[in-house]
Amino acid sequence: MVIYTIRIRILAPPLSKSIYVTRCVPNCNLTVTGTTMWVTAITPIDAGQILTVDAADLFYRPAHERRQFLAVDKISCQCDLCGLRAPDLARTVWAFKCVNCPEGIVHPTGNNFTCVNCLAEWTPSQIQAAEAQESSVVEELDVVTLADLDSFIATSLLHPFHYIFFWALDDLHAMCVDSNCLNYTLPYPHDEKVQHYDHLAQTLVAIGDIPGAAAAYQAAYTVSCLCSGRDYDESQLYHRLMSDTPTTKEDLLRVYKHGGGLE
Repeated sequence: MVIYTIRIRILAPPLSKSIYVTRCVPNCNLTVTGTTMWVTAITPIDAGQILTVDAADLFYRPAHERRQFLAVDKISCQCDLCGLRAPDLARTVWAFKCVNCPEGIVHPTGNNFTCVNCLAEWTPSQIQAAEAQESSVVEELDVVTLADLDSFIATSLLHPFHYIFFWALDDLHAMCVDSNCLNYTLPYPHDEKVQHYDHLAQTLVAIGDIPGAAAAYQAAYTVSCLCSGRDYDESQLYHRLMSDTPTTKEDLLRVYKHGGGLE
């Protein structure tokens, strides 16, 4: 097993796609700052193994949307997700209330819908009903509070981890994105997790939960180190914030104005 970081000097963006291979489930993270970029291994990599990165941050998009986004940038991805050889975890739907597995999760793998717990396969009519509701939810979902969203999910065929609900939560800006939801679909280090913990920490400071905010900053630091290294400016900022956590909104404003240019 080889774990390493590669640093490359670049003249200007955009980055050349020829120096890395795009995969929706990568083994490396790409960090860019100024005129330098580096690739950090986020999983064990054997000698001779191809280095891969998620160039477009499409981890929580269903397969058809990933293909559309990648096609715009003329990027070809041959991973198991894009090839419909692996379950599409982002497109999660809630199982019907079968007696074997009332809380099971069904992921489409191509045209096959099978519960990951009891392995029951959906019939064509069940698939049709779920896909019909999925299409209608995209057009009809209109919530302004978490309570509204919870009520909608309770009566929906779609699982709470479904990507539509993920982005609805993101849009609500309420406690950012549920950590269990994010970790289920993204079970490896990723810059999006860093931002999640950062936003969560800010929210917790705003409501007065300073110990919770410190823990969130510590989580942001840990993931940032895994993605970009301990020497990265943002990693060092999160280390300071987890040790000396802001206690007021005014403190937060000063930190994010002068502490590293975070958004």
